[in-house]
Amino acid sequence: MTTHLGAMLLSRVRIALRAGSPALQRRLPDPWDIYPDRSDVSQGSNLAVVFYEIFLNQAAHSPQLTDADAVGRYFVLGIPSRHRLTGETAFMVFRIFTAHPTSENPFGWKGVAAGTTTAHANIVRSQTLEASNLEAMVTDRIEARTNQGAVALEFRYRRGVPERVASEGRVRFTAEPEQVRLYRADGLVDVVKSAPAGIDRLERFDLRVTLSELADIFDGSQEVVNLIVQPWYLRQVHMPSGA
Repeated sequence: MTTHLGAMLLSRVRIALRAGSPALQRRLPDPWDIYPDRSDVSQGSNLAVVFYEIFLNQAAHSPQLTDADAVGRYFVLGIPSRHRLTGETAFMVFRIFTAHPTSENPFGWKGVAAGTTTAHANIVRSQTLEASNLEAMVTDRIEARTNQGAVALEFRYRRGVPERVASEGRVRFTAEPEQVRLYRADGLVDVVKSAPAGIDRLERFDLRVTLSELADIFDGSQEVVNLIVQPWYLRQVHMPSGA
């Protein structure tokens, strides 16, 4: 049994990377271990950097959310993980950069309060589209900047024909690993790059991270495994009974 907390309608860009294991394992609470992605398009990746452009958050059992909670922009960093004793797999989030003015989360994650997992950032985005007949080239620039540095992403790609994909997964936070949310999603998936699947429609890609807290991860040795663009993504957020 689960409790429905709400829904999120958004678009997102998901970058799967292969980074040094010691730096990632240090961020996981015991008894969780890195569990590299086994899917066809992301196989071998052990880190995800995800950008969310949230068009609407809707809480299931509370009044209409304020503007700051109903919309948003986020960079989320997380590690595919497995519990050493139970075998449970989950996406373990260890850092969020958000445009929310108080760095809050609309669905009741105590562990993402400002100063633990979540940090406020000035997030800017610029997109250009060059279309001719059925072809389209997209340039996307996204930056999250704090007083300590920035996460800056710029890429240019040829748009493909997306697939519609339903998915389900568990999400936990390193700051409060005993809490869990179940995400059930339905969305469009455009696999722009996948090294395992031999797909590459990227013309240009640059991911720069200048935050000292992430320097041990983004030390120049990380590799891009895939990049996925999801122009439409509907996520239902549930809390399992007893969580």
